[in-house]
Amino acid sequence: MKRGLKQKFFFLFSTMFGVIFIIVSVSIYNLLRIKSTTDTLMADNYSSIGATSAMATIVDKQNTNIVNFINTKKDEYRKDFYILNGEFYKQYIFQSNNITEKGESNGNNNVRTDYDTFMEKAVKVFKGEDRSAEENLTIYMKEVQPQYMSLKENLKYIENLNEEGLLNKQQNLKDRVDLSMYTMVFLSIILMIFTINIFIRYINKFLEPIVILKEDIINSKQSGFLHKTRVLSDDEVGLLAKEFNKMNEKINEFKNSTLGKIMEEKNKSEAIVESISDPIIVLDENFRIVSLNDCCEKEFKLSLSIVRNRHILEAITNGELFDCISSFIKYGEDKASKIISIENTTYDVTLCYFMDIDKKRRGLIVYFHNITEIKRVETMKQEFISSLSHEIKTPLTSLIMGASILEESDIDNNYKKIVKTISDDGDKILTLINNFLRIHEIESYNNLLNIDSFSIIQLIEGCLDGFYTLADSKEIKILTEYDEDIPRITGDMEKLGWVINNLLSNAIKYSNNEATVKVTVRKDKNNIEVDVKDNGIGISKEDHPKIFDKFYRGVDDTEGTGLGLALSKELIELHKGCIECESKLGEGSLFRIILPIGGDINEET
Repeated sequence: MKRGLKQKFFFLFSTMFGVIFIIVSVSIYNLLRIKSTTDTLMADNYSSIGATSAMATIVDKQNTNIVNFINTKKDEYRKDFYILNGEFYKQYIFQSNNITEKGESNGNNNVRTDYDTFMEKAVKVFKGEDRSAEENLTIYMKEVQPQYMSLKENLKYIENLNEEGLLNKQQNLKDRVDLSMYTMVFLSIILMIFTINIFIRYINKFLEPIVILKEDIINSKQSGFLHKTRVLSDDEVGLLAKEFNKMNEKINEFKNSTLGKIMEEKNKSEAIVESISDPIIVLDENFRIVSLNDCCEKEFKLSLSIVRNRHILEAITNGELFDCISSFIKYGEDKASKIISIENTTYDVTLCYFMDIDKKRRGLIVYFHNITEIKRVETMKQEFISSLSHEIKTPLTSLIMGASILEESDIDNNYKKIVKTISDDGDKILTLINNFLRIHEIESYNNLLNIDSFSIIQLIEGCLDGFYTLADSKEIKILTEYDEDIPRITGDMEKLGWVINNLLSNAIKYSNNEATVKVTVRKDKNNIEVDVKDNGIGISKEDHPKIFDKFYRGVDDTEGTGLGLALSKELIELHKGCIECESKLGEGSLFRIILPIGGDINEET
């Protein structure tokens, strides 16, 4: 009967499962035995020890009550004595029903006898209210205390019995554990030897045809797919060898018709390019035109028959486009895009490579997406927002100025509070509008950075000058720590200053009085890192992923606009840097700005 790989491996794994099942079964049986012994040990002896200890504590308290009664004759000690009597019998009944060791029953009886006598003698003291303290003390010393000591000794005797029982059972448990361990180790060794023998025998038998098939496939590849594989079995491996031989025959047939296939694939690719409704140009490694679609011919008034094999600048004379392509190849990116204007038309130009069958770059695809209309709408939106903001800011400024004048005038304090609220809310609205305009300015395609080289430390020191007064009003200490030889950086000094001002403002605003704000600047390889750290209210774990989102504010934030950190993030990213936050609620926050040293920031702005 033929046995396929499935049946063979099923037998192999069934054997392995059987071995594992035997080991697991023996292990579970021994663990259950150990558990049974452990449960008995914990449930009986420890309960007896606990009950005995509780009775001893109760007797001590009763003895103390007797002494206190003799000295003070207060009735509360007698009442407490009789209450404890009930608790003692409760523990005694439990102990009497939980006898675990030989001799423990006699000990319980002795405890009962001693306790009854102790109670009898104690009652004699409590009823002697007419006797003097010296007389009661004499009765206590001669009759009560000896009985108390005898009772304590009997309780200690029961406790010692159970402790000895615990030790004996612990030794028994250890013996069982040792026996179980030796049994499991011996059984595991025997079964592992058996399993290894089975595996060595059958794995070699199963894998031999596969190894031979692998060698034949390698030889077939080296011989140009002329070598045939050997069919050694009738299972799946043998079937695979037969199918590989058939594939070799098909490959040899295909080799004779490769040119036709290549032409077919070429026609498919050209049909795909032609079907795209936006202009596309295909270039080789030397920026020479290989192909372009009909839309490109119409858009740029070109003819493929004329411009084929010509440089891209001979077809489209736009230096910005050539710079974009050159930069893309220079920096080895997989894909890039840039907004470029060509003859009063704005395009979103996307660049990517096309690969050959060996995944090697063979040329470049330039895709032009006409966004002129989108750009026109964007410009209209910018003009509308700027005009609307101006129309809002003008009366708002007048309102704030009027409120400030009223606030400084001699008016009732209640009205002053209302005027101050108007002034503060006006400032918040004005700040919100300014931040909104900044974000809109950054998001627009017309945004440019005023690039210059400057000292980051001088920038930070200039920003700090504007916050010392505010910090002093809250008794906040501002500390600075700068590495030596911090190099100058390249960027927009005004925009980076706004980011640092925003971080310093937040650090002081959300810090408690007498707190500390620390600014650190250090160099890390090719970057400059600026840390602004405070020990204020901190940020909750739930708010962390959202703090750089626009208009997002924490639950407890009633003053912010939700735009400051979002704007800061976008400004830093314009400088090819990043901003990070580390914070814990109630312990403060650390904001870290990472900026590159040097670099051409204007490439993508």
